[in-house]
Amino acid sequence: MTSKRGDLIGVVFGYPLKSPRVKPNDGNNKILWVSQEHAGEMQVYAQLVGSSQVVDIGFVDVGPSFVDMPKPGCWHLTLHGLGWTDTIDLVYNKD
Repeated sequence: MTSKRGDLIGVVFGYPLKSPRVKPNDGNNKILWVSQEHAGEMQVYAQLVGSSQVVDIGFVDVGPSFVDMPKPGCWHLTLHGLGWTDTIDLVYNKD
């Protein structure tokens, strides 16, 4: 999946993303963040589309990460790095 600005790609491993994750041996929500422009850490916030529910995911590396959401649905992620901001939408299915 490509971010809105097109500077980041989120490569999802173990598709589809699932929430809540109830089966520990059923893989995980691994996303490889790839960018030619950005490196290091980024602060990630997520909002469930159509609701006021917001999750502070914290800092993740541009690179491999695990991104879990508390419930299924379309999540709008806001990504903040050093001097840049971007967004991406990810869909989590019911586990």
